[in-house]
Amino acid sequence: MFESIPGSPYAITWAPDFEQALRAFQEAAHDVILLDYLLGDRTGVDVLKHLRKHGIETPVIMLTAVEDRTVDQEALAAGADEYLTKASATALLLDRTIRYAMEKRRLQVQLVRSRDDIRSILDELRTGTAITSADGLCLSFVSKAFERLVGFSREEILGMPWTEALPVTEPDRAAIQEQMALPPAQRVRLPLHWETGKGTRFWTELEVLDEPRDAARKILVLYDVSDIHGLRRLLDGRAEFCDIIGKSESMQTIFQQIGELARYDTTVMIEGETGTGKELVARAIHFSGHRSGKPFIAVNCAGLTESILASQLFGHKKGAFTGAVSDHIGYFEAAEGGTLFLDEIGDIPPVVQTMLLRVVQEREIVRVGESIPRTINVRLLSATNRDLNREVAEGRFRSDLLYRVRVARLSLPPLRARREDIPALVSSFLRRFTAKSGKQVERFSPGAAALLMSYHWPGNVRELQNAVESAAISCRGTSVQPGDLPPEIAAAQTPFPQHDASSSKRLTLDDFAEDLASADRRIEEALTRAGGNRAKAARLLGISRTTLYRRLASKES
Repeated sequence: MFESIPGSPYAITWAPDFEQALRAFQEAAHDVILLDYLLGDRTGVDVLKHLRKHGIETPVIMLTAVEDRTVDQEALAAGADEYLTKASATALLLDRTIRYAMEKRRLQVQLVRSRDDIRSILDELRTGTAITSADGLCLSFVSKAFERLVGFSREEILGMPWTEALPVTEPDRAAIQEQMALPPAQRVRLPLHWETGKGTRFWTELEVLDEPRDAARKILVLYDVSDIHGLRRLLDGRAEFCDIIGKSESMQTIFQQIGELARYDTTVMIEGETGTGKELVARAIHFSGHRSGKPFIAVNCAGLTESILASQLFGHKKGAFTGAVSDHIGYFEAAEGGTLFLDEIGDIPPVVQTMLLRVVQEREIVRVGESIPRTINVRLLSATNRDLNREVAEGRFRSDLLYRVRVARLSLPPLRARREDIPALVSSFLRRFTAKSGKQVERFSPGAAALLMSYHWPGNVRELQNAVESAAISCRGTSVQPGDLPPEIAAAQTPFPQHDASSSKRLTLDDFAEDLASADRRIEEALTRAGGNRAKAARLLGISRTTLYRRLASKES
């Protein structure tokens, strides 16, 4: 038959039985092997099994005398690349089958070589990489960086379930499994931290990717962000975090809670008096978590009618009510993938509360005037200055909604309970104002500072900011005097407190000057560590770039 192949390029070695076939394989390498099913007292399948057992991966085409599906299946199960019946094996078909088998093997070798090259590259990266098996459970490859981050050697970790290889908590494992089940476009990086068996602590971000050749296999990419985390911890007690300022023990606790809550998608209720910074905390939770690259939308629910609020939150269909001249996307849809912050949630009308309850339960919204639900992927944060337990008892707020929007809660202290933060807040507000206005006001006089420290601040941090700006505007020189302060503060005659009952720190007027110098030191240190890169320095400080630029501009002017 080979003689019938036009321009046959093949050099052929013949072997009539099992033993001679084995000798032929030992004496020379071959590009393709044609095996007859019957070889004396043995079969071609026996030869094939022997080849594969000894690591010979040469393409094999099995020839059978009769069409027997059982024989064909046996040959393929043993590792044959193709099979032909002798009755149908024309010269042209045989030629094409041989060429196909050789090309298939060439591509497989090339793929293996490329995979080895990729793995060699991954081993050289600081980013930890692991690939799961086809069932998505066990690890079939890990890079050197991955070994270092999880604290296992490659020999220990290969074949181990990823749930055991990653030393994370049960909630973190559940979050990783959720990411694996999501379509690639909906996945986000997960912040994780752990301590290895050797006592090394790591802060990382995990990204889940699909293996390009087989989506069932997952690629786990670990980004080591421990250096950034460590630098932040070195910054002098971290007096500022995501534009929230406070050295007091209560605010340091708030910063820690924000970091923990940012890792999960649970609903959070932020409680506190008016002006304590509830929206700032909501922004900090969003921008510290894995949704930071997606929208953050804040909605003040106070004073809005039932129809307007429902339209704003859920959207409406054209013609749903008078004035609805076009389809409208609500805030839930606009915040897709990100966070929706509902301020003053206690003011939501009862009908809208019922609609909101369905959103929280079912993760879907229905536009006003429509009946078709739309699935959403939005984290819900809310805030209130009311006692919602009392609102529930008096029938003004649904208890089932309260339990769902208050899975986690964070309570902000009033400013009068953390007076030791006033110097840092005043310094920050004064710097912001002078950078924006260009007015040269450098400090608060001891008398003005004493009044700020003793005032009871019913409007909290927001009132303090307004007071600082008002005083700076009224100031005629470079130092704010008591008469420059708003009348209600200037008229206060309460003696300056040498010790605040809510704090273990003794307060002095020098805190104002000390805080300015401390802020400058932290900024200089961050810039040095960031090699002069202001954006990176802002990230190390835990503040926005805009805040850093304003401070530097104020300092240089």
